[in-house]
Amino acid sequence: METSFVTVIGYVLGVLIVFILAGVCLKPIKFIMKLCINSALGGAALVIINLLGGFAGIHIGINPVTAIAVGVLGVPAVAVMLLLQIFY
Repeated sequence: METSFVTVIGYVLGVLIVFILAGVCLKPIKFIMKLCINSALGGAALVIINLLGGFAGIHIGINPVTAIAVGVLGVPAVAVMLLLQIFY
């Protein structure tokens, strides 16, 4: 049983298509995982700042705007909100 050149090319193209489709399907999953990790770390930082900042009079209110900012940007958003709270 001989394998022809056309059969080999067909298998190679099939494998390439599978890899391309897998890459396309994994990109949204990576984005969602990054968003979840940023949200968890930012939320934890926000809770810790609110717990420990109570002794120094620092409190960052949790509302839809801060929740969205922390959910998308994570810890840097908490740092900016903390700086705004301290200086303004």
